[in-house]
Amino acid sequence: MSGHFEWLVAWRYLKDRERPNFAWLFIGVAVLLTGAGLAWAGYGMPRPEPGAANITPAMQYGRIVFIFGAILGLLGILIAVFGACLTLFRLFTALSIFGVFFGTMALIVVLSVMSGFEGNLRRSILGNNAHVVIRHGAKPFKNDPRLLRKLFDAKGHSRVKGVVAATPFLKDEVILSGPKAHSGVYLKGIDPRNSLSHKLVGNNIRIGTLDNLLHPERLRYLAPSTIPLTLTPPPDPPPGPQPLQPPRPSGINAEPPGPPRTNTGPPRPRQRPLLAPKIAEVTQVTKVAKIDGGDTLGQAPDPATELLTPLEPRLHPMQPTTIHPRVLPGIIIGKELAKTLGLHLGDQVDVISTKTQDIVVSGPMPRLKAFRVAGIFFSGHYEYDQKYAYVTLTEAQKFLNKVGLISGLEIHTNSPDRAEIVAKRLRTALGSSSTYEVQPWQQIHKAIFSALELEKIIMFMVLVIIVLVASFSIVANLIMVVTEKSGEIAVLRSMGAKARNVLTVFLFEGFYIGMIGMIFGISVGVALSQLVRAYGLALDPEIYYIQSLPISVDPWEVAVVAGSVLLISLLAALFPAVSAMRKTPVQGLRYK
Repeated sequence: MSGHFEWLVAWRYLKDRERPNFAWLFIGVAVLLTGAGLAWAGYGMPRPEPGAANITPAMQYGRIVFIFGAILGLLGILIAVFGACLTLFRLFTALSIFGVFFGTMALIVVLSVMSGFEGNLRRSILGNNAHVVIRHGAKPFKNDPRLLRKLFDAKGHSRVKGVVAATPFLKDEVILSGPKAHSGVYLKGIDPRNSLSHKLVGNNIRIGTLDNLLHPERLRYLAPSTIPLTLTPPPDPPPGPQPLQPPRPSGINAEPPGPPRTNTGPPRPRQRPLLAPKIAEVTQVTKVAKIDGGDTLGQAPDPATELLTPLEPRLHPMQPTTIHPRVLPGIIIGKELAKTLGLHLGDQVDVISTKTQDIVVSGPMPRLKAFRVAGIFFSGHYEYDQKYAYVTLTEAQKFLNKVGLISGLEIHTNSPDRAEIVAKRLRTALGSSSTYEVQPWQQIHKAIFSALELEKIIMFMVLVIIVLVASFSIVANLIMVVTEKSGEIAVLRSMGAKARNVLTVFLFEGFYIGMIGMIFGISVGVALSQLVRAYGLALDPEIYYIQSLPISVDPWEVAVVAGSVLLISLLAALFPAVSAMRKTPVQGLRYK
């Protein structure tokens, strides 16, 4: 008995020899087309934006139509798949295939959503943190230039393969005091001229600019009370490593290159507007030696004579300009922290350090210093937007009384996936006797990613139960087939078929059921995931911190699901196959 014949016998036992029933297939296709049409019509109607306050009846109607159409379309898919199974197979076989299909589809969709959330978290972490961090224990250490010489040569080229840029930082816990509340945050001193600082901080700023840290005098001419805090989340970056300019010869103090500034004509004086979400560079025509101290004649600069570049947007010309009395160092805070403290661009905020004390007449007091909000960033991660504030490295060292000290060195690599390999190379470059700690981002954030991985595994095991329930129907279906086909099995054994041939026939039946259900389930699951990814399932960013449901279909996870479904189907067919193999020809022909 050849293997090809065993395949044919198994297929013949599963097929329905009666007239195919196309009724359920037609009903499913009709429901699917109706739902797709309603969803498309609702998608074209005016719908409320996530978090919108004013929702008109027309918007509410469009959202209801879209949701109803989507649900109807999903129901049509399920009916159409069940109807397609009924056209070829018997009822119990169709139920078994449909159970495997539904479990596989649920696995694909749920794992895609969880992978999307994991990828979104990974992007937000990599968008705010370096790939590798070099520390010297928990305490700050001296900014030793010999450390940089081990990583970069005199021309600024990296000595370690995979290292693109590096920048020092100083981080400590402080308290920010605003008009509404107080909040404990991490104060992080950075170098605004460095290309890595532009990538980790500057690219996330939605109000203000990173250059305001270098030019805090610009923040004097602002009336910040009208700045909105409704920020647009940053778009998802394209897959793959993001380009980053390598450092200049100084190694860590390189300023990213930019296009040369050109003036197309003579500047014209005009009244400085109230506010600009992005403050352009200021050019003065008056002879001023110090912005905060007046000109050479001791006169304060007049904002009406100050010139703005053509890049600065115009606002309402009738609103007055607020001139702050003094120049304060700038500080960049997150969106959520700005909302909590009630701060806007140009507002003054007091920074308090309980670890650093000043001696006054009444005794030692926590150090307090006033800063001015130079920018508001939106990182896409609530923890960073609520708990981080950035100042220049020099200001952080002065305020924290740690002049010449840094908390570590942040390093950017050419690929975040190879950060662990680059970390090993850095340890080798620093030497075996070095006391520096080199940590890749996978090690720093190991706890949160391990929790996500464990959650995904548990969810996979829970959803596999659906496939296991479907496997019970496979067992029942094949036992009925063995009982019904006992006479034909006896004839095959009488014609010379061996016991292993009968075993193979019923194993092939289980494989058929699992294969067909798996193909349907993966196809529909991937299609649904791609549809949700293309058109988006809107979420309120004020609650979920993302605009739409993240979806990411991992081919490796799809392969694991396919293999698991086939394995469960074969195991489910094993018991009926063994029962059929043990039947003797006499037992099969006794009642025939």
